[in-house]
Amino acid sequence: MDRVLVVCFKLIGVSFLFVGQVVPAFFMDANEYGEYASLISFVSICVVLSVFGGDRYLLKEVSVSYGLNSFFESNILILIKCLLFCFLVVFVVVVLKYYGDFYILFFVVLTVMFNVLFVLSTSLLRGSGNRLLAEFLLNVFRPFLFVFMIFVVFNYYDFEGVSSEGLIYVLMFSWGIAFVAQVFFLVKKTTVFGFLLNMPVLGGEWCFFKKLFPFAMLAIGPGLLNQIDIYMVSVVCGNIEAGGYAIASKASQLLNLSSVALNLYLAPIIARMFKDRISRSVALKEIKMTMVFVAVLTVLPAIVVISYSTELLGIVNEEYVSNDSLLNVLVLAKVFSALCGPVFVFLAMAGDELFAGVLSVISVVVLGLLIYIIAPVYSAESAAYIQLFVTAFLNAILAIRVYYKFKIDVSIIGLFRKGI
Repeated sequence: MDRVLVVCFKLIGVSFLFVGQVVPAFFMDANEYGEYASLISFVSICVVLSVFGGDRYLLKEVSVSYGLNSFFESNILILIKCLLFCFLVVFVVVVLKYYGDFYILFFVVLTVMFNVLFVLSTSLLRGSGNRLLAEFLLNVFRPFLFVFMIFVVFNYYDFEGVSSEGLIYVLMFSWGIAFVAQVFFLVKKTTVFGFLLNMPVLGGEWCFFKKLFPFAMLAIGPGLLNQIDIYMVSVVCGNIEAGGYAIASKASQLLNLSSVALNLYLAPIIARMFKDRISRSVALKEIKMTMVFVAVLTVLPAIVVISYSTELLGIVNEEYVSNDSLLNVLVLAKVFSALCGPVFVFLAMAGDELFAGVLSVISVVVLGLLIYIIAPVYSAESAAYIQLFVTAFLNAILAIRVYYKFKIDVSIIGLFRKGI
């Protein structure tokens, strides 16, 4: 039952996030929305780099320790120092980008800070046995708060004249309020702050960075893959093209809803298989049935989106109708990713997360460089083809890795092979 609730919370959260990112496009022109999308992508990139996999490390260590006591007594201060260093590096980058605009600089820094703190405290709640509460705050409360505040702001301005700067203020306050709620439950349900007040000063930060590295790679790669393209398009093609690209990108990401939710369902099953808690045949049967659902829930909506891409974009804003071919290419990228199977989850649960993480980070770098080189010449549509190429390459390599290392085919091809 808990797993079903977690999946439901995730689906609700992704839906709210989609609404929060797309609704402004109904009331902003392409240039304004492109600026907003670029700013949101930049903030997301800063958050991923600032966290540096610390949330995953916290979740694992606190869960293994069966509580906060033993972990906090030895590791938490070093982790805080490491993440503070990451945040300071990101802070310098933000200052260099927005040094001429103090207000936007101030709110971007606060947004990143509240976001990072919220993500880390979510891991503490999850690891200390409050998983449902953590998932509710992360995937329901915070996204709903953001969407609610957006509508309040738009209504105040009579749905006109809202800028990207105004929306980043809303984003900052939503993360801030959500973090305050998170702190309330941390104080009420854990003894985390009592441990923090009595921490000795420890060394060994460099060694700790090496511990964080595999977690950072696994977080940074997938975390940036759907953000770096939007930001790079805004840099090399301008805000107008970035607005159209962002709308197409966000619309295509809806096709990942089924695979994201079902991957959450599969993760504990795969983990138990490698710990010999359930048989290989039972686990593979679950994977096979899950892939059937993923195939149906991805391919059929993709056909609808591709068939009516012009009409769907026109509903948002007539300015985006010309981006229908761009949307179709990005949809194909999501379909290919889904049909390759739960490769990231599988490798992470199998203890091969470093390979998946490093390869995904390399893919992000290649994606950014290719867009930077090619998109100025061939427009934003070329960025969609680059995204398709990089996504196909990454997922195909990971699927091949799973097949040859673990002798398991988790792709759609596995549906037609004997015993998967």
